[in-house]
Amino acid sequence: MPGDAEMLQFDMSYEGPSRALIVNHDDGHRECSYASKAGTFETEETVLETAARAGWVVASINDDWATVFADS
Repeated sequence: MPGDAEMLQFDMSYEGPSRALIVNHDDGHRECSYASKAGTFETEETVLETAARAGWVVASINDDWATVFADS
């Protein structure tokens, strides 16, 4: 079964507008905080490392959620 990285790679493989977004669950106050250690089928890098290499958007719950949800 594919993981997040494989699904985003598939989504980004099409021509035309698209967006790859990873939500980084790094805030234990708003929800359970955890760091993904999931690698892809090709490499052992984490999904956050894959996102950095591929230029995907990473939304940090700790750093960005007040921007995404102004009342939180």
